[in-house]
Amino acid sequence: MNKNNNNHFAFITPQGINYQGQLFTCSLAIRENWYAQPVNNNRFLAIPLVGFDESGQLIFKIGSEDVVARKLDVNIKLSESDLNQYFLAFQELKKEWKERKLGTNGEQKVE
Repeated sequence: MNKNNNNHFAFITPQGINYQGQLFTCSLAIRENWYAQPVNNNRFLAIPLVGFDESGQLIFKIGSEDVVARKLDVNIKLSESDLNQYFLAFQELKKEWKERKLGTNGEQKVE
């Protein structure tokens, strides 16, 4: 692993985890909804950088845990129909997840 010193930080922005102008993401950030939280234009949440692994993934510290973030390809261009298809598929997945969580009658399942 390529270790950096503790003076390096990555920043959480609405677009992703920004380190030196490159954007990354990770499951923790998605699960905890980091990107949707409102941020002041002059202030971002800084996270301590650990380094990079052998495949170029960003590693940073949250508490005592090392978190791995994958680089985002921001140059991907999708057509409007592709975006609409993605949105509809995503909405369907959310609906299915909610139905599994709540059950078909709207009451939360107890497991």
